[in-house]
Amino acid sequence: MTPEVEEHEPDEERERVGIDRHLAIFVEDSALWPVMLAAVLAFTAGGAALMLLAVAERNLFAVAALLILLWMSVDFLVRRRRFGAIGGFIVALWVLSGIAAFAFVAFGLF
Repeated sequence: MTPEVEEHEPDEERERVGIDRHLAIFVEDSALWPVMLAAVLAFTAGGAALMLLAVAERNLFAVAALLILLWMSVDFLVRRRRFGAIGGFIVALWVLSGIAAFAFVAFGLF
């Protein structure tokens, strides 16, 4: 009797686990794209407000919250040991928040 050899699937074919599995639903189902867009816009607005409070108003609580969120983002990316789509999504949220904060200041809204 010969032992059965398990074939390893490529990384793309493997079953998604963790946060990849939960976020993949929003990317694959086009009916959920408006929900994902609303979540991205809400996180962007929240991040921009936090950045403005931390930098422009010099609010220590906002600075602490911003540092905690930055630490959590970096820690998440380091623990995953691969950048991938989720890493790009996290970086995109930070960049969009920064652009929104700059736009608020540039247009005189803050």
